[in-house]
Amino acid sequence: MHVDPANRERLLKCEGKAERVVILSPREKRLLRRLAEGKSDGRIRLEIGGTLEQIGAQRLRLVAKLHIGSQAELVKLAEQLAPYPKRSISPKPNR
Repeated sequence: MHVDPANRERLLKCEGKAERVVILSPREKRLLRRLAEGKSDGRIRLEIGGTLEQIGAQRLRLVAKLHIGSQAELVKLAEQLAPYPKRSISPKPNR
C-alpha cells in the first residue's frame, strides 16, 4: 500500500479522543530498532548504510517526529512501531 508522504501522520478518532498514528518508513523502522538497542550512529551507519551525518540527521528527525524524551520511551516505541520482522525458522536439511 502506498502512503502519500503528506499523510504519514494523521489523527484518528478513538472513543471520543484523538489518537496520533505514526507511519514509519522501512528505513525509519530499521533506525528506530537500532537506536532502541543503544547502538551508536557509527555502528548504525555500518549496518544500514549512509554517512555519519545522514544517520545523525535521521536520528534527530525521528526523535522529533515521535516526541521521544528518554531511552525508555524510545525502547517502548520501537517495540510498538518497529518490531523485528518474524522469520520462520526452517529445519536444516539432512546431509
